[in-house]
Amino acid sequence: MLPRSAPLVPPVPPPVYFWHRTDLISTWIIAALAFITRFIGLTAPTSSGTPIFDEKHYVPQAWDMTKAGIELNPGYGLVVHPPLAKEIISWGEMLFGYSPLGWRVMAALFGVGTVVMIMSLTRRLTASWQVATFAGIIGVFDGVLLVASKFGMLDIFLTFFVVVAAWALVRDHQQVHNRLHAAWLDGGLGDSVFGPRIGFRWWRFAAGVALGLALSVKWSGLYYIAFFGLTCVFADLWLRRRYGIKRYITGTLLRDVPAALASLVALPVALYLWSWRNWFGTETAVYRHAVADGTVPADSPLRMLPDTIA
Repeated sequence: MLPRSAPLVPPVPPPVYFWHRTDLISTWIIAALAFITRFIGLTAPTSSGTPIFDEKHYVPQAWDMTKAGIELNPGYGLVVHPPLAKEIISWGEMLFGYSPLGWRVMAALFGVGTVVMIMSLTRRLTASWQVATFAGIIGVFDGVLLVASKFGMLDIFLTFFVVVAAWALVRDHQQVHNRLHAAWLDGGLGDSVFGPRIGFRWWRFAAGVALGLALSVKWSGLYYIAFFGLTCVFADLWLRRRYGIKRYITGTLLRDVPAALASLVALPVALYLWSWRNWFGTETAVYRHAVADGTVPADSPLRMLPDTIA
């Protein structure tokens, strides 16, 4: 007689992932192509040697960070978006000064990293170095990715962290699949109608870190937190159902959802707050005293909060 947790049909085992020499060679070739295409002519487009388009906002603010650690109160333009990407841009300016190379080198490097991570994500999904290489070629020559990698703006940093989060979640799903399958083979699914506990999931935790960094670049990272959070939970539900867990919905709600909320919601929010550490630590940051100087309207409910939170 089958245990009540056993599926009637033997589940399909997870795919076996092998890293071959061809993976290494193809990755290096695509990485080299990405590096060449992003660094050739990197410093050429300027406005009489000054930043162009929205670089005019982010580049000077990043330069502020090289001196003060945070955006200062400017007499020009607007200061928008969380500080992380501008802080990353400032690293290049620390190395190469206030120059096109200084304010674009980090975007170019993150652009190369994005292409490599697209390859790695595709390799994990398909277990094929050929398909991964094709994805890498598309990434190298995609016009939006190329342009975003060659200017001192924010989108390539958001893209990189989102792709890293997707890659980490794929690895998490494969790891959970392996754990459940090993337990099924060993008869270790247990007698609970909710199914077994999976244990701590470091890859899901890593995805939460990446999502927190994405949110610290732009608030649009919130969309990916919501989407990846739901995807992760439904993937867990599917696996519990696939392995014959009797009450797989309740089991997912009790044993998977709380930890998923911690890794994919609470952790990103904590990292987002951490990204503002320098802002809270200085009295000269832009909008630091928005309540006192009247930027926050007198009838705004934000005035109920402490000044720095408002």
